[in-house]
Amino acid sequence: MAQRPQTFNSSARVSLSGSSDPYLCRDLVSGLFSFSSCPFSRCSFNGVFQPPVAGNFIAFSAFFYTVDFLRTSMGLPVATLQQLEAAAVNVCNQTWAQLQARVPGQRAHLADYCAGAMFVQQLLSRGYGFDEHAFGGVIFEKKAADTAVGWALGYMLNLTNLIPADPPGLRKGTDFSSWVVLLLLFASALLAALVLLLRQVHSAKLPSTI
Repeated sequence: MAQRPQTFNSSARVSLSGSSDPYLCRDLVSGLFSFSSCPFSRCSFNGVFQPPVAGNFIAFSAFFYTVDFLRTSMGLPVATLQQLEAAAVNVCNQTWAQLQARVPGQRAHLADYCAGAMFVQQLLSRGYGFDEHAFGGVIFEKKAADTAVGWALGYMLNLTNLIPADPPGLRKGTDFSSWVVLLLLFASALLAALVLLLRQVHSAKLPSTI
């Protein structure tokens, strides 16, 4: 929201003209992360706590597809952070005509790979703080144990959008007045049971007459 222009009009048609400037793209992507404050001993970005990066990690979903494009379609090495940055710069240096000629048949997503590659590189290196040693523990996979993996929250939100909205007059719960009546009936039944119990106790204590 902070990046939105003051005169933003969602219904207006906008034409984009790329400049093939990878360093400008990197600066714009870096602006998405805030490192100005950290209320904890360590933070990743935007004031979110993060312990030191250590161990093995699996990067999936958009991470996999972006890196897979760099490796297979562009033929660029991405085994190290330095190589990943160089690959992102390489893609962003291409003109639209050069990209289409180099990777025919992928026009639907071709325009997203420059920003996507820069985002992945900046998120891993600056956002999460992976260095060259820690980056060696990251593998980019489409599946885990022959099972496709993806972004669970994004998938859930996507499916939620497919649920039809309830009609305005439909209610699935009990209204407030019904709850009041049920509570009063329950309280009355409880009070009656208590009175009967007290009467039985009182009768049992009275001396029997012959």
